[in-house]
Amino acid sequence: GGPPNLFWKPVDGTGPEERLASGASTQFATGWSPDGKFLAFHQSNEAGNSDIWILPMDGDRKPRRFLGTAFNESFGSFSPDGRWLAYCSDESGEWEVYVTSFPNGEGKWQISTGGGINPAWTKGGSEIIFYDQGSHSMVSVPITYSPELHPGKASNLFQLPSDPDYLPDISRDGEHIAIAHRGKQAQITRLVVVVNWFEELKRQLAAK
Repeated sequence: GGPPNLFWKPVDGTGPEERLASGASTQFATGWSPDGKFLAFHQSNEAGNSDIWILPMDGDRKPRRFLGTAFNESFGSFSPDGRWLAYCSDESGEWEVYVTSFPNGEGKWQISTGGGINPAWTKGGSEIIFYDQGSHSMVSVPITYSPELHPGKASNLFQLPSDPDYLPDISRDGEHIAIAHRGKQAQITRLVVVVNWFEELKRQLAAK
């Protein structure tokens, strides 16, 4: 009935889908808080810029705008302890990864320095990985808390053949990363058209 919005349904198929949020633009769910009480998503505002929203799963489930500026903010990802939210913003003129506190959104720490998108937490919150569009690499940044959040030196994990289509997913033990990316598309060099194929099929069947 309009642009794709947020719904959910039981994974075992025992119930119908239920609408979670309504919006005039496409909504992208990007992360659950570890206690399952909050869902982060982003959608475009009236000016066409992307904002990050938080949907509480308790009470009236009324979404609130968490990060909304004159720039684009997207791909919010909760830390394993639920105290921090990593996200992307183009406020510097290119996409970079930042972290802010949750639920208050106080403070801001820049994680990437040469461009970055699609952040995800691993190693119990002691590491953030993201995609570097310039080098086509997944990048790792160690995170310490002493007592404020402090990003360490970035290092490349591995390269990808193309840009990932969505957020990476981390296994619970932190040992595996799943990433969806577009494969190489084959080019069509020849088109074969078969006419009267049904008549040919009937002749072959009759011969048997």
